[in-house]
Amino acid sequence: MLIPDEVQRTGIDFVDVGCSGDLDQAWQPLAPVLNLVGFDPDAQACQHLNQAPSRLRSRRYLPFAIAGEEGSLPLTLTKSSHCASLLKPRQAWLARFDYWELFAETGSATVRCTTLDLLRKSEGLRADVLKLDTQGMELPILGAAAELLTDVICVHTETGFVENYVGESVAAGVDEFLRHRGFLLFDMKTYPVGRRNAYATVGRHQPLWCECLWLRDYLSEGSFGIPAPPVDRLTALKVVFLASALGYLDYAMEMGAHFEAKGLLAGGDYLPLLRSGGLSLGIGSFLLRLLPYRVREYLYRELLACRQQPHVLKSIFRKPRRV
Repeated sequence: MLIPDEVQRTGIDFVDVGCSGDLDQAWQPLAPVLNLVGFDPDAQACQHLNQAPSRLRSRRYLPFAIAGEEGSLPLTLTKSSHCASLLKPRQAWLARFDYWELFAETGSATVRCTTLDLLRKSEGLRADVLKLDTQGMELPILGAAAELLTDVICVHTETGFVENYVGESVAAGVDEFLRHRGFLLFDMKTYPVGRRNAYATVGRHQPLWCECLWLRDYLSEGSFGIPAPPVDRLTALKVVFLASALGYLDYAMEMGAHFEAKGLLAGGDYLPLLRSGGLSLGIGSFLLRLLPYRVREYLYRELLACRQQPHVLKSIFRKPRRV
């Protein structure tokens, strides 16, 4: 993966809200160039994370919970620590599904909360990439991050399709919020969950939440009348680098040509990034590209048709659960 010299010197500023101390697998290949800022309300946990071995270019964990306001707020604790939230789980709804036990409430705690814009002022926080996995708090957090968002190139969110928590920010609301601020949806990975009956692992299931990836559209004013923030040469390089590294080569080329027309980049700055192929071209992708186009199209359709079906042997030998 080719990294421009200027980006190598400065790194990519990556704000990870809801990180649980681990960098999401999708971002692991970029770890050596990421300046990560994460959050944990436990000061001792932050100290441990700051001292632990890491492949990241730099990392800083701050002892806060991120919310839409500053102050002390109640945190609902759950059987799975990944399901704890500033919102209450919608138990009557979740009880209909196979993973309901993860949301069983085990207690509560009071946590110190702040907003991303307040941290921008007090800690110099900035973000090229903003990742949110906050158990339904995405819209309050985004609403209190107007200044931080002006620098953001990429947003990665995890949101529910329905209110799995009372008052949860659902995917449709996050989509509307980001679209109106000049971001385009580039990817969506859905997570289906089976209901609590004998067919919980058989057949197709309802998607309850999704991960979405958004990239800022620097041509949004001409397309939708939404002004894009001003860009310097370093930001232009980061835009093309991130789009290319994530595999969106057509968009990287469109943005590179746009910044070239503005005098910020030249073809020699961004075309090598496109030729490097991005993170998406691993050995599996390389081998598939050796196949004829029609064969790849056929395999793609077949994989889509069977991707949510259970393993054949598992379907044969697993006994249906008693209802």
